[in-house]
Amino acid sequence: MNRHRLNWSNQEICDLMEMVGAHAYLVRVALYQVAQERISLERLLKVAPNEESPYYDHLRCHLVKLPKKA
Repeated sequence: MNRHRLNWSNQEICDLMEMVGAHAYLVRVALYQVAQERISLERLLKVAPNEESPYYDHLRCHLVKLPKKA
């Protein structure tokens, strides 16, 4: 958090951790995106599971690896 100069409350940190399951890469992406003012934490938490998300490419890679239903 200090590296990105973000002054988040404990609740904001918990909200992010709950959303990403403390996945190191996803936390890093969130910190970078918010620090670069590309997205607010509030917005990121709202759009995280959809195509507007900074996680879209990461999630898409996993989606294509899932087996298709017959």
